[in-house]
Amino acid sequence: MNVRLKDIARQAGVSEATVSRALSPSRSSMVRAETLARIRRIADALGYHHNPHAQALAIGRSAVVSLVVAYTEDYMMNVKALRLHSALLDAGLQAQIIPAQSLQDLGSAEKIAASLLLSAPMAVAIRSLATNWHLELLEDLCGILWDRGVYTLIADHHQLPSDAVPADAISTDRVRAAEAAVSHLLKLGHRCIGLLASADQTFGRIVGYRRALDEHGISERYEQPIDQYVEYAPERPYLSQAVQAGYLAAQDLLRRCPEVTALFCGSDLVAIGAMRGLANVGLSVPADVAIVGFNDEPWCSHLPVPLTTIGQPVEQLSARAAEMLRARLAGDDSPWRRELVPMPLIVRESCGQGLVGPRRWPVQEAVESS
Repeated sequence: MNVRLKDIARQAGVSEATVSRALSPSRSSMVRAETLARIRRIADALGYHHNPHAQALAIGRSAVVSLVVAYTEDYMMNVKALRLHSALLDAGLQAQIIPAQSLQDLGSAEKIAASLLLSAPMAVAIRSLATNWHLELLEDLCGILWDRGVYTLIADHHQLPSDAVPADAISTDRVRAAEAAVSHLLKLGHRCIGLLASADQTFGRIVGYRRALDEHGISERYEQPIDQYVEYAPERPYLSQAVQAGYLAAQDLLRRCPEVTALFCGSDLVAIGAMRGLANVGLSVPADVAIVGFNDEPWCSHLPVPLTTIGQPVEQLSARAAEMLRARLAGDDSPWRRELVPMPLIVRESCGQGLVGPRRWPVQEAVESS
């Protein structure tokens, strides 16, 4: 009898993800002792055998890489997905693309895993996930797939999974990038720096933003609580909405905190919207307000005031992900990897040479009259 995880889950009265964790040597500590004992007792009674290593590793170049990507209007996300796909092909791997949208609506990690397993023509596949799904969902999914003999690489999620998750992970270092951007503004003399970020960017952007302010001893000297200097835009908006969100967010933040002299924006599109919003109230960049974006999209250097921004190391990320996949295919059974790729700060004119002094007229009056 071929005993499956769902058979054990049904008898134990728990989810399949919990069974997966309980039967995984590296993740069993995540399950309560009483539940763990019950699951193992049922697994033994049913004759379940857990040995994914022999199946998932050293399977050669015949494996299929299923690249799960979220296609959106976000230019940089699509570039990353295409470059990663090209890197896999260049490495001599078979690669198929699966739209994340076709899986996310399934809801649970168990259903997503079942759909992924059906998508490959072979019993064993290597899968790379490049999505913005919630980390908890990804961690459960990796555990279920690994228990079924499927190796997973999480590519460029905004957070790295815990060390107990049976998957490799590589991402860009958003936290240090945000820290570098804010530190640059601080070195130019700015002491009241606002953050414009969408709700799904809070982990990397706001952590780095707060860290830079704390390390320079700035946050405790703010005129208002630090949260007052953060303005949230809608979560991952469409292109036109991102620009409009930046346009409105910049004015809202300055209305609340007119002492702000610099803005760190969660994306280049939000930054260009912020530039428009500032111009609408008679403020210029960088003379009145300095601006830093995030992504270094192709048009950033061609704006009337070229935009200082954080670059995306797409080539390095893609090449390293392909290397990690090839190593596992060659039989590498070393501990799971957690790697971060540095993101460069690209300095242009939108920050100017430094804080030039007091503004020419009261910002509060201008913003309130707009």
